[in-house]
Amino acid sequence: MRKQFLISLTTLASLTSGIALAATCTKNGIEIPCEELKWALWLILPMGIIALAVFVFWAWMLVHAIIKPIANKPLWIIVLLIGNLIGAIAYYFAVKRAMKMPQSTVNNESSNQNLQS
Repeated sequence: MRKQFLISLTTLASLTSGIALAATCTKNGIEIPCEELKWALWLILPMGIIALAVFVFWAWMLVHAIIKPIANKPLWIIVLLIGNLIGAIAYYFAVKRAMKMPQSTVNNESSNQNLQS
């Protein structure tokens, strides 16, 4: 199995190097070596990682809203679907974080507020 993996990896590497050699890059209509555009990878790669992290966070909040018994479930699902990242952040602070708080902490805060009033 390991040998099969190494053969597949070698084949993939040779295919990608062949594609890179055959690639032509143009800038303002002039063909240039593709090595001159390597700086773009350093811009695209971090943006891709950030986009992936945002998507994972959004999907995590959506799955949480679907699975857990929460108040106003249809409303929160719509907010998550339409609001994307902003909806996921709002859901996290309004619902998920509140669910994590121990009940005693919530009771202590409400009793402290009642004593101060």
